[in-house]
Amino acid sequence: RNVVFSYVILGASLLFWGLQNALDFDFHAPLFLIAPLAWLLYGLYFHRPAIYGVALATSLLVQEDAAPILAAIGIVLLFTKQRRWGIWTLLTALMYLGVVGYVVMPRWTPSGAPLAHFDIGEYSGGPARKTFGVLTHPVRTIKMATDHPEKVDTLKSLFRAWGYVPLLSPFTLISFLPSFISRFLSLEELRWVRAYHYNAPTFPLFAFGAILVTQRLARWIARRVSWKPITLVVTTGCALLIAAGTYSTSIRDRDLPLWKLTKKQFTSHPYFPRHAVHMVRALKGLIPPNAVVSVASGFVGEFSDRKYVYVFPQLSPTGAATWVVTSDQFNTWPLAKGEMAAAIDRLREDPTYEAIWDEYAIVVFKPRLRKSAESRTPSSEPDAARRTIQKEP
Repeated sequence: RNVVFSYVILGASLLFWGLQNALDFDFHAPLFLIAPLAWLLYGLYFHRPAIYGVALATSLLVQEDAAPILAAIGIVLLFTKQRRWGIWTLLTALMYLGVVGYVVMPRWTPSGAPLAHFDIGEYSGGPARKTFGVLTHPVRTIKMATDHPEKVDTLKSLFRAWGYVPLLSPFTLISFLPSFISRFLSLEELRWVRAYHYNAPTFPLFAFGAILVTQRLARWIARRVSWKPITLVVTTGCALLIAAGTYSTSIRDRDLPLWKLTKKQFTSHPYFPRHAVHMVRALKGLIPPNAVVSVASGFVGEFSDRKYVYVFPQLSPTGAATWVVTSDQFNTWPLAKGEMAAAIDRLREDPTYEAIWDEYAIVVFKPRLRKSAESRTPSSEPDAARRTIQKEP
């Protein structure tokens, strides 16, 4: 046992740059995978089948993306003493993937395609055929995964954060393969850049790989060097490598979210999220309960009780009258701030919309009604909302 190594692994995990970016970004469901995946690896390492089984089931319930990762873990276990665990893991993951990915999810996708997010453009066919193409053409796959500087930087950073130690771990390389294929071969740039949440869910695989490599290296050297402290020396050396990687990748860069904590003002927009949420809640009263709404992505949670809610600039595809609540100052995804400002300006000039609120960087548009259908003066509604906002803390 090496307490220094334990604390270095803990620090590297908590400071991991991918986790920082995920915490600084909008919350997404894949982040739910971190905890059960970590518990699964804990149960695997300490031979706790109950913990492993519960964590396996919980991981599968998080998102269908977890199934390929768990299947890869099962494949690794087939070549270890825990072969029985590997068989059950692989069968469970593949059965879940088949039912959810090919039967359940297609019913909820517009085209009815299985695993619609699996958008590797260089290979034709469904997910299984694409995966076969990737695995049988390794040279082409590597070229595709490194055809952009941002991809190379992200891949280097994932391993450098752990001192490159997991590069020696077959467990990490194989279990990371499904995420590698779905992300770095994707046509969607957001999936392989560093700034988003996609790098966070799989960091337990890298931490576990670093642990396995350190353990095996220490045992291998201890069998050949008859010096009692050799195990402590080897594990401490690996700990220093990991600590150096953590510093160079997850601490030193002043643009990382970690350094925002040193500023008096965490965000450059002081009205978000607390004050903006108060205003949006008050402005929500302007909109009829059954109306279709299109809102800025940062405000979606406040309208989650609506039957029809879209992320601006998307409007109702059926042409139904759509109210709009948006901003070019807060979270503007999927548009850049300039693009959002231009979209708002276009809506201001649209004769079918009327801006009934345009203060504190939040704009509310309502679809124009026919004069015969208007029963009250529109200006009375914003005044009521303004009085409500002024009462908010």
